[in-house]
Amino acid sequence: MAKAKTQAPPAQGPRWRRPEYYRVLGGKLAGVGRIEEAALAYRHCLSLEPDHALARHLLAGCPGEDVPDRAADEFVRALFHECADGFDSALAAIDYQAPARVAATTAEAVGGAGRALEILDAGCGTGLCGPLLRALARRLVGVDLSPAMLAKARARSTYDELIEAELGAYLTRAGARFDVIASADTLVYFGDLGPLVRAAAGALRSDGVLVFTVEHEPDEAAAPRGFRLHPHGRYSHTRAHVRDVLAAAELEVVSISVTDLRLERGERVEGLVVTARRCRAPVAGEQLATAG
Repeated sequence: MAKAKTQAPPAQGPRWRRPEYYRVLGGKLAGVGRIEEAALAYRHCLSLEPDHALARHLLAGCPGEDVPDRAADEFVRALFHECADGFDSALAAIDYQAPARVAATTAEAVGGAGRALEILDAGCGTGLCGPLLRALARRLVGVDLSPAMLAKARARSTYDELIEAELGAYLTRAGARFDVIASADTLVYFGDLGPLVRAAAGALRSDGVLVFTVEHEPDEAAAPRGFRLHPHGRYSHTRAHVRDVLAAAELEVVSISVTDLRLERGERVEGLVVTARRCRAPVAGEQLATAG
């Protein structure tokens, strides 16, 4: 009788050797509040691939980790390359309000100047703000770091020009050419808003308007630097930080309104819709409002 062959135990599947497996695992753990375990998964991912941009940034969002002043360009590109195809449908499912809030606030700020303005959609993504801003714009420019998102925006045929660039760098070299800079849910990937807001101020014409959203951080004790990086990879900001960086950039605060931006795991995410103006008058005190 032939001797039966001893079957070897199954080898570990290739997924156990892939950095991306641990990055995805970390995201799932963070999504259910198991932050310490998520951090371990991200560290394992980085042990296999030290330059993994997604894991590095998401690890920084776990408490006790070093928090960068802004998300790295590599993180932003990787994140939006991954989610571009399903981006619009995913946002529709979470009642995403940022583009509508920014567009309505912009229209209010510019009054009856429709079709006369040069407008920058700063961090345009797939172009959700584009159709809403088009009615106000003589020329509408979109800038974004992600080529995958820009391809979606281009398909809308809404913009006069679309530019692939890091936002701060683009604003710094733009010169004072825009009447409006509008930004929906882009500054959530910047912690310290100071450098970006200064660059935006320099890209505005006299009496130009800056409108943007950030996620609101009401607990100033939890954000001693004025901002806080969360496990999902986005920053929230205190109202004091927003006010301070606008003043430092010599922008006059028109309004800072509290509103709901979207759902996160079934809960409303509270944000700030900020309007500021470039003018030579002394910086005025902020006008507070509550909306939504």
